[in-house]
Amino acid sequence: LLPGDSYRQQERIWAQQLRPLQPIHILVLGHHGSRTSTSQELLQALPHLELGLISARRARYNHPHPLVIDRLRRFKKPWISTEDFGHLRILLEQRGGTPFPNPEPQAHSRHGRHRH
Repeated sequence: LLPGDSYRQQERIWAQQLRPLQPIHILVLGHHGSRTSTSQELLQALPHLELGLISARRARYNHPHPLVIDRLRRFKKPWISTEDFGHLRILLEQRGGTPFPNPEPQAHSRHGRHRH
């Protein structure tokens, strides 16, 4: 689940809508783990959640917020952070364990995309 910069109010709406979409196993914490995201309601709606991913900015913005980390701990959900591991790469698989095709690497520039 990729919530972007959504706040608790939006997460409450999702909490009701996500139940039929289960299972969701990975959550990218909203807004870098700010205190206004990753609510208790959202975590309760994700019983199959196995991992929280945090694009951290602790040094500059104090993200992830300690309250968010406490919520993850209370729900016994592990997390990993870009601050600890650098860039994170996730390989998605189709049902049955077959990996999705790996696209060719592409370089990006200010003027658009360029294939290498």
